[in-house]
Amino acid sequence: IKTSAGAIYNIKICKEKNLAHSVDFLQQSGIKVFSATEKAQKLIYDVDFTEPCAIVMGNEETGISKEVLHHSDEKIKLPIEGKTQSLNVSVACGAILYEAVRQKIVVAG
Repeated sequence: IKTSAGAIYNIKICKEKNLAHSVDFLQQSGIKVFSATEKAQKLIYDVDFTEPCAIVMGNEETGISKEVLHHSDEKIKLPIEGKTQSLNVSVACGAILYEAVRQKIVVAG
């Protein structure tokens, strides 16, 4: 809780046993679902984060399930060069969310 600076008290959190059902629900609610995976072809700079969207992040060991990847609207990745194959999920999430917020700020002007 300390690392969240109390934000956990202001954010609604839910747990879902079947993430694919959650993805379907989000899509039916008009929310585009992006799944972050190093196997994606599309970079985060090539997608539109200005519309309502959700970003699925997998754990570092097993990633995102094939079922959730199949249900997602688009698969996205960070540009990574050199010998590094992937980033810690919290670092990757921060970088992707930064780009999403940056796009919204640019559009808002």
